[in-house]
Amino acid sequence: MKLDGTVTPTIADENSCFPKGKHVTWIDGQSGQGIKRTSSEDENISHKWAEDPTSWGYLFMHNKKVEKFEAEVNKDGRCRCFVHRSVFYEKARHGVKKMEKLSISGFVFLQGSTKFLQQYLYEHYPTLHLVKDHNTGAPAVIPDSQMQPFMQIIKDDPTRIRILLHPIEHYAEGNIKLRVLTGILKGQEGYLIRIARDRKLVMKIGDMVVAIGGIYKEEFEEVQDLVNSSYQAMDNG
Repeated sequence: MKLDGTVTPTIADENSCFPKGKHVTWIDGQSGQGIKRTSSEDENISHKWAEDPTSWGYLFMHNKKVEKFEAEVNKDGRCRCFVHRSVFYEKARHGVKKMEKLSISGFVFLQGSTKFLQQYLYEHYPTLHLVKDHNTGAPAVIPDSQMQPFMQIIKDDPTRIRILLHPIEHYAEGNIKLRVLTGILKGQEGYLIRIARDRKLVMKIGDMVVAIGGIYKEEFEEVQDLVNSSYQAMDNG
């Protein structure tokens, strides 16, 4: 998986950004700018996920420490640990040598409620802390419904995913928020951005912003602007 800080977002509703055919459903002919929520609404949603024992948190550590940490957590068995490694081959003096490297450098994902994970780390690894969401200041939470397709894509083809360096707001500006209607990412929301000559779904996972490729066959619908919808309902009332 690559880190990419040189992405130039394009307007998501340009014809060249969508696959050929009827793949995008527009809502009421509006060109919405995605769902707008207040910070308190974001915090409430995050808090709900944080209490869910099936949700995920994650931490960052030096690559050399990941293997030992993963082995200890798995042996303890109190929470599920996810670390993925990619296999590659390197030329050696007498043939080819099989090598492994972390697909997501330094990131370790743990399943459990935020409270449980914080207590677990405090008791067993007091120097380690969950990565925080820069918007809320609380530990970042990934709902299991989002984590499952993310893990499956990494297992199938980790090259489909890039971790981006800018916050999601950087890619949201001027682009239309879309919901995936088909495939493994069905139900996920993000922005179609052209990166390295390929259309990718840019979305937030925890506090990470990732670009997922290989979505050219999928269908999308526009995510309705909740703020504008509320105003319209008031006007109609």
